[in-house]
Parts: sequence; structure tokens; C-alpha cells
Amino acid sequence: MDCRDQPVGLGDKVRLLSVPKWLLDKLPEDEVKSIKSMIGEVFIVDEIDEYGGVWIEKILDDGNGMIHSHSISLNSDEIELVLKK
Repeated sequence: MDCRDQPVGLGDKVRLLSVPKWLLDKLPEDEVKSIKSMIGEVFIVDEIDEYGGVWIEKILDDGNGMIHSHSISLNSDEIELVLKK
């Protein structure tokens, strides 16, 4: 479910509304900045885990030929359904 109690499934597109504070508190500042930049963007749901967590991923290019990614699990109040698959 999303923030409006709409069902969310694999392959659906969701907008990231917020990131849990507890997660940001555990990360180095450069990762916090990177993850916060994801807020407001639309992502495809990669996985729904056994606890109902909706997983999204962003692949980032650091500009030096290196890439890294962030995968995070989100609760319903942290996402908004944009488009059903």
C-alpha cells in the first residue's frame, strides 16, 4: 500500500516522499546527501519483501567512470503510487 492506501505491486512506479530518519542517522554524510536527492523522484518497485516493505533502487554515476547504487525498503507512508504496471 502507498500513502493513500492504494495497492502497490512489483513493476509499479512510485514516488519517494520521504526517507526514514533512523536510516539517515546511520549513514555517512555523503550517502545521506545522495539518498536525500532521491526524494521526489519516481522509481520502479523492484521487490516487495515478506514484511511488506517496498524496495526501490537508484544507480548513480559518480562522474569518474564509477557507479554505485542505493537500494532501500520503504513503508507505505514514504511512497506514493504514480503508475500501475
